[in-house]
Amino acid sequence: DLSRLRVLVANLRRRKLRVFGVQGGGQLSEDVLQELGLIAVSAGKDAPLPNDKQGHRRSRAESHGIRNRVVHAPVRSGQMIVSEHGDLTVIGSVASGAEVVASGSIHVYGALRGRAMAGAHGDESARIFCRSLEAELVAIAGLYQTSETLEDAARERCTHVYLEDDRLHMEVIG
Repeated sequence: DLSRLRVLVANLRRRKLRVFGVQGGGQLSEDVLQELGLIAVSAGKDAPLPNDKQGHRRSRAESHGIRNRVVHAPVRSGQMIVSEHGDLTVIGSVASGAEVVASGSIHVYGALRGRAMAGAHGDESARIFCRSLEAELVAIAGLYQTSETLEDAARERCTHVYLEDDRLHMEVIG
């Protein structure tokens, strides 16, 4: 019931919980999701399932209606920026406590201190690029790592995060 969802989202946000998506809300239209400030989120996974290697992967070429988003300012703590149908580029830093979410890749031309979730609709070819990796969380297509598990060699360095063999990899650039 839509009215119950509105009340739930409002209550969660009033309690300072950051609600950004709905999983299993197939009957909700794009307009309703946008009105509530939510995106549709596919189920995440911790490990690959048997036979999950073929046929279920989505690529950007399969995506329809790609619309990339560019933010020309730093993302402040408590802010959430979403690019529902494409890449997200932030010209500035992402503060601790901020969230950036994209169906495609995320590019941060500054320090990434908050949370970055690329490939929000399951695009395993999505990537995260940043000038300085200091993130609380990075995720691609539902697979994530928190600040405690980020690779030490990549911390505070220009980094490229990508998904390969069902693991997140961090490659220092330059």
